[in-house]
Amino acid sequence: MIDKLSARDCYAQTKAIRCLLLRLQDDLGDLRVSRQPENRAELGDMGDKIVEIDSRSVSSTLERGNMNTATLVKTLYEDFVTHERDLSRPGLHAVASHRFGTWVHSLPRSLTRKPLVAAYRASYAWCRNIYGIELPYSAHLGRRVRVDHQGDIVVHGNSYIGDDCVLRQGVTLGMRSHPAEAPILRNGVSVGVRASILGRVTVGVGVRVAAHSLVTRNVPDFGRVSDLDRMNERAPSGMYVNEDGSWEAWNVGG
Repeated sequence: MIDKLSARDCYAQTKAIRCLLLRLQDDLGDLRVSRQPENRAELGDMGDKIVEIDSRSVSSTLERGNMNTATLVKTLYEDFVTHERDLSRPGLHAVASHRFGTWVHSLPRSLTRKPLVAAYRASYAWCRNIYGIELPYSAHLGRRVRVDHQGDIVVHGNSYIGDDCVLRQGVTLGMRSHPAEAPILRNGVSVGVRASILGRVTVGVGVRVAAHSLVTRNVPDFGRVSDLDRMNERAPSGMYVNEDGSWEAWNVGG
């Protein structure tokens, strides 16, 4: 357990832990968050419990095929709040199209479903061709996911995105060697501009992926992937930066 963290790391971990505690509050009912912890060490056993619960099930309430009308309305409102209550944001339109598509494809097959499927396909094509956001309904999308800006955002249809994640412009979640391979993003993952996460890799809870990074291997919880120079040393693309400030080439060479 790391006792001393930099101010930036402490803030990032505090934000991620806050999101996870809110998720636990929904699941357990009795959990109450009175204040934000200063770091993960302060949580003690609770911090390990959060990671354990998240590793067992990430956003299970929105699994494909289980979305009813009430869940659709609730998640759409959460998405509206997450995108700063701005109906003009392309990211909100893309997420809403995904929610609608998930709901439509969970309905029983009938003649009345066909026009709804056509409407979803039209909205998906609009978001892909006009906004440059490719987010198919078959991808799992957790609660309160935020898509910042627009353009060149590609999400594989088998991708798994947990709660409270952030995707920015130019992000790619895609295959590497097998067409069915797709990344898994746990809760609270923040993906920077033009970052690529390829293959069947798992990005842990609260991970921060810096701009222009390339991720091809698993990233542990609360880690950071950086493509920036650090302490005047040239760090290869896709470096993993440890919590103590050291870095290692964990994904170089594929």
